[in-house]
Amino acid sequence: MTKQYIKLPGISNQKIRQKYYTATSISHPAKANIPMMHWILKKFCQDGDVVLDPMAGIFTTGVEGMR
Repeated sequence: MTKQYIKLPGISNQKIRQKYYTATSISHPAKANIPMMHWILKKFCQDGDVVLDPMAGIFTTGVEGMR
């Protein structure tokens, strides 16, 4: 099976994490891909929708939902 990635131009995971997250969360071993999460929310959600993320981790989905 080949890995496939969504390529989003001009967005850096590291730059976004430094702006919105604490230093300890940047080192989290299972970080979500921020540009991908942003794309998913924009594509499948409308303003005011409620998004359930049962594996919230360091709250990437929540942060992207608020942006």
